[in-house]
Amino acid sequence: MAVILPALAAALTTALLALLGIRARAFRAARNFEGLDVPIAGAAAAAGIIAGLLAARVPDATSRATLAAALGFAFFGLLDDLYGDRSASGFLGHLGALRRGRVTTGAMKVLGGGLTALIAARLLGAAGLPWLVEGAIIALSANALNLVDTRPVRAAAVFLAAALFLWPYAPAAGCAAIPAAAVWLPFDRRRIAMLGDAGSNALGAILGVWVAEASGFRAALGVLIALIAFHAWTEGHSINRAIAANPRLDRLDGWMRGEGRPRSG
Repeated sequence: MAVILPALAAALTTALLALLGIRARAFRAARNFEGLDVPIAGAAAAAGIIAGLLAARVPDATSRATLAAALGFAFFGLLDDLYGDRSASGFLGHLGALRRGRVTTGAMKVLGGGLTALIAARLLGAAGLPWLVEGAIIALSANALNLVDTRPVRAAAVFLAAALFLWPYAPAAGCAAIPAAAVWLPFDRRRIAMLGDAGSNALGAILGVWVAEASGFRAALGVLIALIAFHAWTEGHSINRAIAANPRLDRLDGWMRGEGRPRSG
């Protein structure tokens, strides 16, 4: 029962909020890469995770940190989904706009997400330098999954693959997050809805919490360096072009979106 209740709460909340919101046209729509107008309904997945965590009564530090990360990053991501524009992009773009006196929703997400990440890291029990390192991992993980989310299914699939691997370090939280993401996949794959920032940032932050929980200090430093390198790379490169240039990754990516089956060789 300790596993079933949060899983059911997460799955049902995600499905019901997504279906009802889409039917009522409660979500803002955005043009996807195929030119289709798709509702940005990832907040439903974030709400499902939060409902599952509350149903589990957040019994441990990792679950409390997961709840804080999901709440904070979903909120600031939702602001960006509802009111954001694309005149600035990336950390450098939003911080540059802030220096010029223009506060973008992206800058609010950077600052608010950073604070949320530090709160989540503190809930894990970190202090001093490890606290800063773990907070940075959570914040950069949230943005990394958002950067990946430029095609249907991609972000949710990355989350599920990593979450299943990390589940032993966050079993209670995993019972909420994994079912919510799994229920979300058909919406994404069929172009019924897209994750948007609220969904992808929340899922990425949750992975960051679990990575921070699973890592010792040296391993955490290595993860942080890898995340910084990834973000630096994306400032001048396209993830979509990189995937398209790798035939195996391109076939797998297309298959996940329902555009064919992966082939060997």
